[in-house]
Amino acid sequence: MSELENRIRALSPKGRRLLRKRLEAKREGSTTRIMRVTRDRAGFPLSFAQERLWFLDQLAPGNTFYNLAFAQCLSFAVSPQALERALSELVRRHEALRTIFTVVDGEPVQRVLESIPLSFTTDDLELLAPPAREVRIRQLASVLAESPFDLSTAPLFRAKLIRVGAFDSVFLFVIHHIVADAWSLEIIFRELTTLYADELTGRPSSLDEQIVQYVDYSVWQRAQFESEVLKQQLAFWRRSLDDLPTLDLPIDHLRPAFQQFRGSQLELAITSTTLTSLRDLGNETGATVFMVLLAAFYVLLNRYCRQEDLVVGTPIANRNRTELEEVVGFFANTLVLRGDLSGKPSFRLNDVSQRSCSVPQSCKGSCFQFGII
Repeated sequence: MSELENRIRALSPKGRRLLRKRLEAKREGSTTRIMRVTRDRAGFPLSFAQERLWFLDQLAPGNTFYNLAFAQCLSFAVSPQALERALSELVRRHEALRTIFTVVDGEPVQRVLESIPLSFTTDDLELLAPPAREVRIRQLASVLAESPFDLSTAPLFRAKLIRVGAFDSVFLFVIHHIVADAWSLEIIFRELTTLYADELTGRPSSLDEQIVQYVDYSVWQRAQFESEVLKQQLAFWRRSLDDLPTLDLPIDHLRPAFQQFRGSQLELAITSTTLTSLRDLGNETGATVFMVLLAAFYVLLNRYCRQEDLVVGTPIANRNRTELEEVVGFFANTLVLRGDLSGKPSFRLNDVSQRSCSVPQSCKGSCFQFGII
C-alpha cells in the first residue's frame, strides 16, 4: 500500500468527506484551463501580486526590500562556461526571467523580451587565506543582494560563481520578488542542476518545454476576476474582514517611527514525538497539523493580549492549478486568518457545537472551528 493510501486510510470520516469535496471542487475548476495567449502585444497586464510590488517600488524607488537572495556551496569542480550556458537556457525557458515592467497610458504593464543580457559573473578567491576569503565572500554576497533592481531594465536577477578551491565554490543568486517566489526558486535550481548536467555531457536539454508562462496566468487571472463567482467571493471577504482589530501585543520596546524593513525570524524545532501527537490530534478532529498549530497560536496570542478577535497572516503558495506547478513567477500571497475565541470555545473541534459560517459554497470545507475563515 502506498504512503498516500495509508494517509487517506488514517483520515477520520469527516476528513475523508472534506478531501472528497476538495477533489470534486478541483475537478470542477479545472475546466477553465489557463491557455497560452498570443505574444503580439506591446505589454501584458500585471497580476494582482505583481501590481502590489510594483506599487511599493514606485512608493520607495531603489529599495531592496523584495530582493530574494540565495547562496549554495558546491563541493565539486564547477565549469563556469557550462553553468553560464545552463543559466542562459533557463532564461530562454522561463519568460518571467526575461520580463521587465513599464508604463503604457498611465498603467503598468509587463513586457517579455526575446533576449536579455545575462547577469552572470565569476570571482576566484583561491589565493586568499581562509579568514580573508570568508570575509570577501560575505562582502560579495552583500553587494549582490543589497543592490537595487530597476524594474524597467533587464535582467531582474543576478548570479555569481565564487571559486574558493579546485573542488569548492559558492553560487550566489539574487532575483526580484516581482518575477519569482520561493516555489520559483526551487524550480530554478532544480532545472539549473539538470541543464548544467546536460551541458557537461553535451546533450540537448532533457527538460520538457513549458506549456504556459506567467503572462498567460496574469491574463487569465484578470479575466477570472470579472466572473460572477469571484465577485461573490470578493464580497464575502470584504464582509469577513470588515473592522479588523489591531493586535495589541505587550512588547518590550516601541516600534520605530518609520518602517525600516529589518524584520527577523525565530525558529522553533518540534520533536518527532510532539509532531506525532499533533498529527494524531489532527486525525481525531479532522484537522491538518497546520490547523492544530494555528489554533495553538491563537490560544497563545489570547493569553498575551486578552483579545478574542484575532487576526494573523500566513503566506501561501497560491498555486492551486496543475498547469502552474512548473511556472516561474510571483504567485505567493498572504492569507488573512481571523480567529474568534469568544464564548470560551474548546480546543478540540468535536467538543464544540457547529458555529454558523457564511463562507460561499466554493469555499466550503476551508474553515474550521474558532471561527477561522
